[in-house]
Amino acid sequence: MSRYADVAVLLDAPALPTRAGAAVGRHTAGLAESLDWAKHAGFGPTHPAGHGSITVVRRDAADPDTDALLAGHPAAPGVIHLPARRPGDDPEGWVLAALKTRYVLTLHPGVTPDPGTLDRALAELDAHRHTAAITGGITRLDGAREAHALPTALHRGAALLRTKAIHRAGGFSRLLPPGGAGDLDLTCRLMRVGYYVRRYEDLAFTRHAWPEASVPTTSQAAAALRDALIVAERYLPRPMRKAQRRDLVARAAALSADPAGRRELAKALQQARRAASWERQRGRSVLHAEPLERLLAWDRTRQRITDWAVRHHPRRVVLAGWHPNLYAAFRAARRVGLHVLAVADDAPLTRGRRYRGVPVLPLREAITGRVEGVIVTDQHPATAPDTAARVAARFEGPVLTLHAPKQLGLSEKRERFTPRLAA
Repeated sequence: MSRYADVAVLLDAPALPTRAGAAVGRHTAGLAESLDWAKHAGFGPTHPAGHGSITVVRRDAADPDTDALLAGHPAAPGVIHLPARRPGDDPEGWVLAALKTRYVLTLHPGVTPDPGTLDRALAELDAHRHTAAITGGITRLDGAREAHALPTALHRGAALLRTKAIHRAGGFSRLLPPGGAGDLDLTCRLMRVGYYVRRYEDLAFTRHAWPEASVPTTSQAAAALRDALIVAERYLPRPMRKAQRRDLVARAAALSADPAGRRELAKALQQARRAASWERQRGRSVLHAEPLERLLAWDRTRQRITDWAVRHHPRRVVLAGWHPNLYAAFRAARRVGLHVLAVADDAPLTRGRRYRGVPVLPLREAITGRVEGVIVTDQHPATAPDTAARVAARFEGPVLTLHAPKQLGLSEKRERFTPRLAA
């Protein structure tokens, strides 16, 4: 019997970007890498539970090379080809019905766990029954890293999930494609039924291959904004919803420089408004205090900035990194009485923008002689260490880094919470 008898592998191949009506890139190389690893690790058609243990979800148009690979691979994966309606649509619940094992390992095509990663994640889930998912970070062969921007949000490209929790949360699909907002939607639904999602920096996955089109198209960026606004409308209370909506739109507008991008952005905002109207009519699924704090950490951020300000007595500060949760730090700094001089961000298209009345400047221009302290607000595991290092190279005063990576081997206080479900 395989040592992974309780685990199934789910390879979700998202829809490829299109240009001039044709798909750009292929999933063939990535699927081959992941299927080869799964076969070598003992997954395959002869599962002890009497069914196949590898499932591939295809969301793109038919591709003869991919069809030939899936039909002839020795791992003999099951294939679910979702109809091309909306990217995340699974009206028949086919993906959920395919999950028959105790745990499911979700991977993007081309991603494999490093040696020991899966065993450590299994031990963690076995030990803590209120943990729904263990997720880590993906490292590409060129050294770039991938993870969800929020520290406690699921990243389905590299995660081990408890199947019972997925069923209790209502399955994977809620009309949102996997990745980004779709993963955040599933995280919120898991929290609403009483589970935790945990990310550990030392759980390593490697991406061996990815589609050729790695840069999002303007339509993809606009769709990502629309889906993020839908999630905010669905799960956040009004004060948080208003703040996050303003930040999401401002960031997307800063990165949409060309006319085509602005048109796509306007279309996405119209779609998000219609979705917001539908959410109001059916009743929002608003999270309550404890899961919201785990997700966005507004109170924890305020406490850390308050303690830092009391120790070092800065008056004029710079916030380094336009992170999706930047407002938590901006709000906390203002409430403590700090004067925010600028937001430092080196993305080219953010130059000359303003964030809530504060200029957005490159780091070299933001850190001047007037600055008495810097708060590194970037919490993305792929970019936060680099942002902190560049701040340390330019500024010798007090620096507070909000990114706090968690290691699986370190002890952590476990608490169980009972959610208060809202209509």
